[in-house]
Amino acid sequence: MPRKKRWMVRYGAATAAVAATALVKVLLDPFVQEGTSFLLLSAAVLVAAAFGGLGPGIFATLLATTVGDYFFVSPVGTFSPPDTEHGAQTGLFLAQGLAISFIGAGLVSARHRAEVSARRSRQDRDNLQLLSEVSAKLSSSLDYRATLPDVARLMVARIADRCTIDVLSEKGSTERLADHRAPESVAVGYGSHEGRLPDPSRVIRGGESELYQETSADRRKAPHDAGLASAIIVPISARGRTLGSMTLASTGPGRRYTRADLWLAEQVAGRVALAVDNARLYEAARKEIADREKADQQLRRSVKDLADLKFALDESAIVAFTDQRGRITYVNDKFCEISRYSREELIGQDHRIINSGHHPKEFIKDLWRTIARGRVWHGEIRNRARDGSIYWVDTTIVPFLDERGKPYRYVAIRHDITARKEAEEALRDSEERYRAVIEQTTEGIYLIDVSERRIVETNPALQQMLGYTAEELRGMSLYDIIAHPVEDVEYNLRRTLEERKRFVGERRYRRKDGSPVYVEVGASTISHDDTPMVCVALHDVTERKRAEEVLRAVREDERLRMARELHDVVLQDLAYALQEVQIFQAVSEDRSDADFRLEAASEALRRARHGLRSAVYDLRLKAEHDQPFPRLLESLVAAHRRMHPECDLSLHVHEKFPNTPFGSSGMHLLRILQESLTNARRHAEARHVRVCLKIEGEEVVAEVSDDGRGFPPDTPAGIGLVGMRERAAALKGNLAINSAPERGTTVKFRARIAEVLHGASELYPKGGKSGKRPEGEGPGKAEKVEPTEARG
Repeated sequence: MPRKKRWMVRYGAATAAVAATALVKVLLDPFVQEGTSFLLLSAAVLVAAAFGGLGPGIFATLLATTVGDYFFVSPVGTFSPPDTEHGAQTGLFLAQGLAISFIGAGLVSARHRAEVSARRSRQDRDNLQLLSEVSAKLSSSLDYRATLPDVARLMVARIADRCTIDVLSEKGSTERLADHRAPESVAVGYGSHEGRLPDPSRVIRGGESELYQETSADRRKAPHDAGLASAIIVPISARGRTLGSMTLASTGPGRRYTRADLWLAEQVAGRVALAVDNARLYEAARKEIADREKADQQLRRSVKDLADLKFALDESAIVAFTDQRGRITYVNDKFCEISRYSREELIGQDHRIINSGHHPKEFIKDLWRTIARGRVWHGEIRNRARDGSIYWVDTTIVPFLDERGKPYRYVAIRHDITARKEAEEALRDSEERYRAVIEQTTEGIYLIDVSERRIVETNPALQQMLGYTAEELRGMSLYDIIAHPVEDVEYNLRRTLEERKRFVGERRYRRKDGSPVYVEVGASTISHDDTPMVCVALHDVTERKRAEEVLRAVREDERLRMARELHDVVLQDLAYALQEVQIFQAVSEDRSDADFRLEAASEALRRARHGLRSAVYDLRLKAEHDQPFPRLLESLVAAHRRMHPECDLSLHVHEKFPNTPFGSSGMHLLRILQESLTNARRHAEARHVRVCLKIEGEEVVAEVSDDGRGFPPDTPAGIGLVGMRERAAALKGNLAINSAPERGTTVKFRARIAEVLHGASELYPKGGKSGKRPEGEGPGKAEKVEPTEARG
């Protein structure tokens, strides 16, 4: 209650007590005969003094004296004392009233002190309970972010309508961790105006509490706009540092914060500060412990790594430490082992003790200049051991620098490379011997870079063989010197890379002037400067080829002469004799034993004629080996049709089959097919024979199939089959024979096109006899050969 209202109530009560007492005296006067007129009014003074204290008691005394003297002391209606006794009575009443007022005031004061004491006792109990609850909340968890909102709720429940707690982060920014409002404050809209709370930044900066007993300069005019009646802002401080602030606000007009409230808020803030500081100290301590544990682990790991590194270096390298003047301060066991010196003999010495004198002085000076400037030196050094033996070490010298960047220690890490140096020396000697052999040999030798197909190196024999200089050959393409198709060259190169070593056989190369040179070729893969290469060796067989050509020409002439004589003389005589026998048989009527002998002789003459005709064909076929292979095969099939007209013999040539001569390879293939046809005609008694030529991928396929008698799989191979397999092997092909009794026989041969065309490349050098291939002949060109009916 406001002070003015309290004053009006106290004096109003004194007035009312005097008025009530006077009224009672008026009513009781006729019945009660008093000795004094002021006796009953003493009760009013007592009530006023007991209720209002000294002031209202004196006021009641004066008022009662005036009322009694005027209304109840005669003469009534005047203040003139009738006599001395009446004045003494009035004075006594005044003294009595004053005494009663003082007694009443003492009673009021005692009662007030008792009430204040009781109120303070209750408040202290409530404060202690609040502080106990706050301490319990804060001690329940080290996570002050979770406990501070509970503290704010406790403060709102006891002494505030709103409580906020702001905490400074480690970066210095203010973070509000708690903001709790009373429900009635929210109901009237409080809290939507954040600016109504006093700014706590000044308290946080200064560290001093602030008490706002009036938050508005003119609350009478705008109590709702002011929003707050009173506020307290206290700093949250610990160990001389401000950690944040706590703000308490009262929104109603019935409460004003006092110093007691400020004290309570500071006690709560102190506990909050202790909790926040302890939590942060705990986090810092835990982090520091974790950091120390991590640092200890890293230190232990580093120590172990250093120990492992030292062990690895000692096991694998030769290690020595020297001071800045070059004196040895540490050596490991390997240093002693390779130098033959003991550790005691080496410590205190410099490296001149193992100097072999191999390196010039400038080499050593350059080494010292490098490491003296703080740079790492790396190189190979030749040293001498105690027993006089020489050893080589690959050396790295690392200077250790002080804070001024000056070397104070050197670490030399060495690796024994004596074996490598000896191997390099031996390799150099071997290369010199090898080069001498290569340069003196009569075989042509050159190296090919496989990736670019270019010549890398040649020997003098090859240069003389082809007519080029070494500079002209270096970098030339492989196709510039080999007079064969590109696909043929690539096939042989690929096979060499797969087999690593291969005898290619007879090939033709091209000299600088364009003339051919015939060579036998062997190739193998090697590694030269870590690059895969092919080494090719050539043996010149040009003179032998020329002699073979002369001999071949002589043989061809003799073969043609024999064919002519057999055809013109022997075959004609046989044919004439066979005719005579047949005529005699036709005109003879007597079927005696002589007739049977004539029949046998006629059959023998017929077989002899067929055999001679086949031999004449074979002799002529060799002379025609420069014809396209399909045409030669057509002639062979036509000859067999004539010799065996009762057999249906068909020929099928795939349209993509090359219509080109195969040379000596074609002769081998033709002999295989001829033997297959002869077997089908003579032994299998086939009624239908089919000959087929086709291309499958990169292979030539030739097939002869018949519907004859066939033969079991375990039938021994005859001379004809052995010859067929030999010719198939010469073409590096595969011969497969599939037969069964009464199921017919199939002979299938397959070989790579490059192997079959190899004979054609010998027959026709690049461009043919005239520099061009015959019109309509070549890979990709072919004619379809239809079966030809036999005539006669």
